[in-house]
Amino acid sequence: MVLGGVVDEPLTLVNAIVLVHDDPRALALMDLAIEGCVEAGGQVNCIPVKIAGRRGTRLGTLDEKAIGELKTALLGASGLLIALSAAEPEYGDLVEEAIASLDDDWPLSRNIVGILGVSRKQSEDLSLIDHVWDCLVQAGALVIPGAVVVDAQAKSFDANGLPKVARYRASARDVGASVARLVKRMGL
Repeated sequence: MVLGGVVDEPLTLVNAIVLVHDDPRALALMDLAIEGCVEAGGQVNCIPVKIAGRRGTRLGTLDEKAIGELKTALLGASGLLIALSAAEPEYGDLVEEAIASLDDDWPLSRNIVGILGVSRKQSEDLSLIDHVWDCLVQAGALVIPGAVVVDAQAKSFDANGLPKVARYRASARDVGASVARLVKRMGL
């Protein structure tokens, strides 16, 4: 699916990589980020990447198809939005494996990345977000400070999976807009 804003200049290409198997809350955060990206002049390719088989797959046992899809998505645009759910930590291993299989020492040195996620019920558990952040930075990516992470408690989301707190909704849009603006400003 390709979404694009209406601007006089060429559109900034951003890949929205959805690394969740079945968490509608993370998908809703990504939708908000895509809205912000499009409003800032981005053209967004939404790319879901799913690990085949059961949840809980660990590093070294990931399927090659998912690794290949993620590698293509990571290298396919200078702007990246990544949605994660802490309930699915195997996607952190997928990011690590995909980046490790790239040929270059700094394969993402020309990438601007925004991260969105749903933490576990205790919002202080950010280990998946930290793991993915570290993998991306070590690969040379410029990760926008302030990943948007909402805790998984039912009181944090409405019936449509959107964050109830307006500040979180605005922050998700801002992450998308920031990725599009930075890619454009840096000429990536």
